[in-house]
Amino acid sequence: MKYFGTDGIRGLVNANLISEQEAIDNLHQKREVSPSLMRLMGEVLGRIHDTLPGQGNAIVVGWDERPDNKLLAKYLTLGLQISGCQVIQIGVCATPTLHYATLQNSARIGCMITASHNPVSDSGLKIFDAFGFKTTPELEKEITILDISDVTDIQYLGQFSDPLLPNAPTPPRAHNPFIRADLLYISYYHDGVKVYDISDPLMPEIEAYFDTADDTEHSNYSGYIGAWGIYPYLPNGCIGVSDIEDGLILLEHEVETTSTITDSDLLFDDASTGLIFRKNPEEYGRLRSGPDGEIVVESLTEIPANHENLKRSNLYIDNSTKGLVYTTLLGKNFRMQVNDSGNITNTYIEGIAPTPNLNAQSRNVIINSVGSSLIMKSQDGTCWKINVDMDNVLESKTVNCPN
Repeated sequence: MKYFGTDGIRGLVNANLISEQEAIDNLHQKREVSPSLMRLMGEVLGRIHDTLPGQGNAIVVGWDERPDNKLLAKYLTLGLQISGCQVIQIGVCATPTLHYATLQNSARIGCMITASHNPVSDSGLKIFDAFGFKTTPELEKEITILDISDVTDIQYLGQFSDPLLPNAPTPPRAHNPFIRADLLYISYYHDGVKVYDISDPLMPEIEAYFDTADDTEHSNYSGYIGAWGIYPYLPNGCIGVSDIEDGLILLEHEVETTSTITDSDLLFDDASTGLIFRKNPEEYGRLRSGPDGEIVVESLTEIPANHENLKRSNLYIDNSTKGLVYTTLLGKNFRMQVNDSGNITNTYIEGIAPTPNLNAQSRNVIINSVGSSLIMKSQDGTCWKINVDMDNVLESKTVNCPN
């Protein structure tokens, strides 16, 4: 699932031809815009254009003089044409000219490839409706939800809105949303900064909020004040906010924590349970032990009812002699650990399950955030971050040991 706001997409241009999935990942992880992303956006617009005001399927495309914009326009046009739209290219132009051309050609949509005030190395995409507006006043209330897990069959799922003043005469403006892990960050002008938990994309829940604007004289959402830009990818975990009146504001928000098991094994005493990793918003991989001690990773498409949920948290086993202990159907116990090369090992344990242990008590344990991981320490003191990839293959890499 991916979210798009009401002021388009902007990012650093990567002119290389990459896969659609890599283009999507790069947008959210690196703030990159690429030809492949533009082709995908063209298909998205082509598939939803009939939900917008106006008639017909004509779409006007223009761009400013940024170095790679002609290439981006080529691939945006390709995506629009694949989805059956008539494309009218007007070439290099200013944004007001694109607005005018959309009206003059009675087009359904106008697409301006630009990044406005961003550096020349950036570019992006602004969308105008048949009336020349970025959005209609009604749509401006909404964040649109699209399922692009299959880029050949993009699905419109719905919209959501969450104004602080739901009965105001004009709507708030969602501006430049970003996704990090399963959090959605939005600069919302008058409503300040909002952070949503989108682990269930169809039921977003607001997790954090900070109003950067003094709304005492602007309670009807008129004019432009407050937060108009946000950046949630700073290495220290802080959120950078650009406020129209007060400039740069830094906010501290704890995105990911670590749950530590100290000097103890994590015991799964039921052979049907195990440690579950979230591979993407809709798919999971469960790590468990087979009857003869083999390591098994199985796909899951839904969360089992019996589970303990670790939300946006790594799971850290801080003792190199400890690990995940599994009891099989035959009553045998095996301990999973990581060796000095980062490989997972599974060792038979004579007799009953070792103590001390933290017993999951017939429940699964879910690391329920994309990107969060199991962290274990090898005998040489190295910490390894362990995850399950989309092919159910265990992958590991070295990390700094959590404090």
